[in-house]
Amino acid sequence: MNLDIAGLEVVPLLWSVQAMQRALERVRATGWDDPVGGFAAIGETLWWIGVAGDRLRTQYERSFSNALAEELEGTDRLLAGLRFARNRIGHGVDEVNYVAATATESSSFRAMWTWKSMTERPSGNNQGFAEYQSDVAGKDVVQTLLRASVFLAQVAQRVSDHRL
Repeated sequence: MNLDIAGLEVVPLLWSVQAMQRALERVRATGWDDPVGGFAAIGETLWWIGVAGDRLRTQYERSFSNALAEELEGTDRLLAGLRFARNRIGHGVDEVNYVAATATESSSFRAMWTWKSMTERPSGNNQGFAEYQSDVAGKDVVQTLLRASVFLAQVAQRVSDHRL
C-alpha cells in the first residue's frame, strides 16, 4: 500500500476525532440550566468516542494496543465504561437519567456534570457495565470524556503520522 492511499484512509478518522473534540466543547459549555443541551452534547460526544475508538481498535489494532500499553492504567476500562453508557443511551434509548448537573457558582449557570450510576439491562448486552460502575459512575463527565478523547486523538495522530 502506498502512503498516499494510507493517508486518505486516515482522513475520516481525523474528522471523527475533530467532531469528538467539538462535541466535548459543547459539553463543557452547557450550563446546569440546559439539561437537554447537556444530554445532547454528552450523547454526541459518546457517539464520536465510539466511532473513533472502534475505528482505531479494528483498523489500527497494533497502534491502538501499543498506545493502551503505554497509557495510564485504566484507560481501557474507561473506554469500556463509556461504550456501555453510549449503548445504554443510544440503543433503544433505555436510559435517559445518566447524568446530573450541579451549579458550580451561585451567580452563573456554570455546571459540573456527573455520571450517575446505572443498572444492568434486564436482558441484552451488559458488556462494560462493571467498568462503567467502577471507572465512570460518580465521576466528572467532562474529565472522563476529556481523558478518553485526548487518548483517542493521540492514537489517531500516531496513525496519521505513520508511527505505527
